[in-house]
This record gives sequence, C-alpha cells and structure tokens, in this order.
Amino acid sequence: MGIKEVVIVGTGSAFTEHYLGALMAMKNVRVVGVVEGALTDEVANHAVVQSAWKSRSIAEIPSEHNVFESIAIVLTPDHFPVIKELVERGFRRIAVEKPLVSRDWEVEEIKRIIEWSKVSLYATDFYIQKLLPLLIVTGVLTPNDPRYDFVKIQGVQKNHKELLGPIEGISVQIIEAGDFCLPDITKRPWLADNAEIGGMLRDLGTHIFAPLVTAGLITSDVSVHHVDMGRIDNDNKGLVTVRGRRDPELYVPALLTEHGIPLSIALGKVPFRGGIWTLVIRGQNGTFCAGLRTGQSSVLVSDKGEREHAVFSLKKLPYQTVFEEAFMYFDGTLPNFDGHLGAFFTSKAIEDKIRKYYL
Repeated sequence: MGIKEVVIVGTGSAFTEHYLGALMAMKNVRVVGVVEGALTDEVANHAVVQSAWKSRSIAEIPSEHNVFESIAIVLTPDHFPVIKELVERGFRRIAVEKPLVSRDWEVEEIKRIIEWSKVSLYATDFYIQKLLPLLIVTGVLTPNDPRYDFVKIQGVQKNHKELLGPIEGISVQIIEAGDFCLPDITKRPWLADNAEIGGMLRDLGTHIFAPLVTAGLITSDVSVHHVDMGRIDNDNKGLVTVRGRRDPELYVPALLTEHGIPLSIALGKVPFRGGIWTLVIRGQNGTFCAGLRTGQSSVLVSDKGEREHAVFSLKKLPYQTVFEEAFMYFDGTLPNFDGHLGAFFTSKAIEDKIRKYYL
C-alpha cells in the first residue's frame, strides 16, 4: 500500500479528538489539503497539516489539485451537502464520518448520487472496527481476508462460531455520560435541539446496528416490540418523556427481535458520570462479551466441554484500522466490500422503524 494523499474537510472536534492521532501514527498517509472556513492556528500549524494547502471552501480548492487521485475525508457536522459538492468538484473517493447522512430524505438522494457518479463512498463507524472480533466469531471475517490480521487472538484460534453456538439473545448498551454527555452536547447542540438531524438514533444508532448488520445478525426485517424515549429536562438533571417528533430523543431503550431472537438495546446521552458500552451475545454453547470502549478486549467463553475461551483485541487503534480498511476499499483489494454502505442504509431503516413505532 503506497502513500495515500488525503484532503481533510472539516477540522473540528472529530478531527482533533479522533483522526489527528491516527494520522500521526500512520506512515503511509500524507495530508495534502485542508478545507476549513474557520481554521485555527493550532490546527494549521500542526505537523500533520502544516505543509498542506489550505482552503476556506470546496469551491476554493486549488485548480491544480488532482481530485481523482486523492481521498477526501469529510468531518464536518453536516455531511450531505459537502459530499454532493465534493462529487461535483470531481472527487471519486470519499470517506465520511458517521452518520453518512442525517436527514431522512438524504438517504435516497445519496443513493442517487452514488448511482450516477460511481463515487466510492466509505461510511465510517469505528464501532464496526471495534467489533471486528464479532465478525470473526460469526464467521463473516475469515483468515483469507486481509482484515483478519487486524485482530490479535489469544486462546482458541479457530472454531469460534462453534464455541458460541446458535445465538439465543443479544444485548447492546451505549450510554454516554460524563464528558460524552453535556460537554459533548454543548459542542454539538443540534443533537438535543434539532429533531431533523439530531437525536440519539441518528447519532448512536449506527454504533449499535451497523456492526450487527455487518456480522449478519440483524436486517431491516427486524420486528420492534417496545420503545421508550427520553430527553434531558430543562435543568439538565434528569430525563423526561419525549412526546412528539419535535423533541430529539436523548435516551432510547428498545426491545426488538430478529427471527424470534431477542435484541435488547439502550442508547443515549445522560447527565450522569461514567457510561456504559457493552455488547453481550448469548449462544447455545457460550457467551461473547465486548466492552466497546477503545482499547478493551472482547472475550468468547464456551460453556461446553473444557470451557475453552478466546480473547480478541485490535492490533491498532480503531481509527488507524478505519484508515487501513478504507484504503483497501478504495484500492479495490476488498472486492466484496461496499464501504459499509449497506450496513449504514440498513441501520437507517431500523432506526426509522423504531422512531415510527414510538412516534
């Protein structure tokens, strides 16, 4: 894999808190351009972007820049108009921070853009990378796939699917509290005050559903049996019930089933300390547990025979793994991979089902 030239579009919190560290750690990436209307001196002078050209808008990208060869990374708050403008400018390889698009009507529009432009879009959600061990356990990721090597396995090296056995229940919780709650909402106010692009289903839904879709555990045919929705009260001390579509939901517990198998989820931002990031899958033969926090390992424990186990961990940080997978996708070395577009669109359909059930 040769040197990859990337253009960063948006240098806000997503860039400084997540992508910058990954770029610093990677030797095969060069930032050749930055598009940002309010570029700070601190970012502009950072070693990673110091030598890159700087532009205030996509329209002002230098004419000599080769848009067909570089990879654009979209890290702005609102993605659809930026993707559309990049495609019209000539970019054909674009990675987009989650969610790929936010508004309901944008889903069909982005599909039309992909169809007519043949753009290669990579829908980023680093929870998919955190759960690469789940793809190994479900047999979706096999040793002949180069991404299999992204994961370190201790203990049993094979037959993981058999150790788990037929799946009988799934529970996922992504409850962000502490710094992930009120300070984060202050930085991204639309999450709590804009029902069109805000709410936790849009913000955290793909974290839960995209990995399960990728692992073949859930589809858009899922049935919804119960949903609650809450939002932070005016004093930011607790939760009150969401009553209508104009209130963005900040907390959502729900019970779903896929082919009769229960899926219990809870997602949201709550005004407390701590937080919960867990996935537990109960199989007939064993249990798979993943902490979902960056750096945490996943564990598969079999309850049969000699009670064998396997411990899985990513060899690199999730965002480094994101970059490497995206580059493989853009290079065409993952021929049966769609850049997580299918997982994203299915996640949106599931989110829509949940929202319609409640509202």
